[in-house]
Parts: sequence; C-alpha cells; structure tokens
Amino acid sequence: MDYFTKWPEAYALPDHEAEAVAEAFVNNFITRFGVPRELHLDQGWEFESVVFQECCQLLGIKKTHTTALRPQSDGLVERFHRMLIHQVAKYCSSDQRDWDVKLLSLLMAYLSAQHEATTHTPAKLMFDRELRLPIDLATGQTPQEITDPVTSNYALMLQERLITAY
Repeated sequence: MDYFTKWPEAYALPDHEAEAVAEAFVNNFITRFGVPRELHLDQGWEFESVVFQECCQLLGIKKTHTTALRPQSDGLVERFHRMLIHQVAKYCSSDQRDWDVKLLSLLMAYLSAQHEATTHTPAKLMFDRELRLPIDLATGQTPQEITDPVTSNYALMLQERLITAY
C-alpha cells in the first residue's frame, strides 16, 4: 500500500512460502513500478526469510518494520485487508474458490473509488487521471475530469512544498 496515494497491491499466490512472496514482489511490483528505496513490512516470517532479505539487499531496498504483535501500527493496510475480505465474501462464489480470479476486478473497483482521506481516487493520485472502466465503454461515457480551482491551487502548493522539503 502506498501511503500517499492509497494505491494497494495484492497478488494471488500459490502458497505463502518466502520464494513465492519474493518472486511475486519482483515479477509483479518491481517490473511495473521500479525498485523502491524503502519497504515498510510487518514482521511476517516470509519477509524475514533469508530469500527476501537477500532480494532486498541485492536491489538496495531498505526494510523497516511495524511493531511486533501490534496490527494497529499498520492501520491503513489492516483496514484495506478488512475491506478486501468483505468484498471477496460478497463478490465471489459461496465456496470462495474463485477469489483469485476476481481479485484484480476488486482492486480495480478500489482504485477507481474516491478515498475518504484524500477525496481523490488512488488512480487519480497515481496517474493524474481517472481510470477508464468497462462500464464507461458500455455507456459511452468517460470519466469527468473535475477542475476545481481550489483543489488545483492546493495541489500545486503541495507539490511545491514537497519539492522544497525533498
């Protein structure tokens, strides 16, 4: 989860082994977004494994950790997990065997929904545009780009402050 844009990433894995987690991280995340400078992880054994540590060391990634046995220290991710589990329970078949097939559709719905904290969609904050959804093609409509001078000016001022701070 990117804390600034609220952009989540979730992957269906065949198992919870360290090699599968490291491979998913490299093949699904790094190949699309590049190598992050820092990863903030919980203290799950798959992230503490030799395989994942070597992967981070090889790529020059600094690892930070949440507080042990305290899920509140990663509240944004925990809330996202709760929401995703709720959506999987509603959207998937009663035996829950097709959740991996529906996962990407559920993520797309989240990415195109306005986030309460930012008042923007994660897609807008990540790409500076709204996602074009299948329903837009069916109805012939495109996402409306709302130009709010207050938001635009605030966003420009925020950008300048972030550049200065950096």
